[in-house]
Amino acid sequence: MSDEQPKTSSSKSALWMIYVSLAVAAMVLLGDGLAVSFLEQWTTRIGIALLFTTFFLLVCRNQTRAIIASVIIWLAIIATFLY
Repeated sequence: MSDEQPKTSSSKSALWMIYVSLAVAAMVLLGDGLAVSFLEQWTTRIGIALLFTTFFLLVCRNQTRAIIASVIIWLAIIATFLY
């Protein structure tokens, strides 16, 4: 008898952060493009980025994926300031 248990893929369990960061980045970019009033304030955009960055860094077991997810959101925020 072997005590082997099926291995769960750690890549599947941590990819949700990257998907969430892509969805948040898309929301911020679309809100900026469509001129949604509450997303046009720079404090709101910075607050969204800081909120999700701290959430990812606190929840994540894999620091690399948390940093990648945070960078995706920050790039979207910076892109809204540039254009």
